Amino acid sequence: MMSQRSRKRRRLIYRGLILLFAVSVLPVLLVVASSLIANVAGCTLHEGFVTECGIIGVDFGPLLHSMFTSGWFFLMTAPVAVAALVGLVIMAAIDLWRRAFAPRD
Repeated sequence: MMSQRSRKRRRLIYRGLILLFAVSVLPVLLVVASSLIANVAGCTLHEGFVTECGIIGVDFGPLLHSMFTSGWFFLMTAPVAVAALVGLVIMAAIDLWRRAFAPRD
């Protein structure tokens, strides 16, 4: 049986790994969001240069371009995302193993 302190520590590690994974995947989510917004607005979006994209009378082209090109940052954060995901899988496997073979009262 795990102590209360050990449970709190494991819960904190789980939360930290989930947060690390979420932050590491954020550049990909920004690329998807900018592509969807540009597609709905009927704008052209690419990495070469900023194109005009008028939505409700405001030019969102520079913002969408920045969001779209932030996807390159994922090349640096991908290893962190993979490491966090591997850590989560290992911790979950250990917890399931402990739960399956824990002495029952």
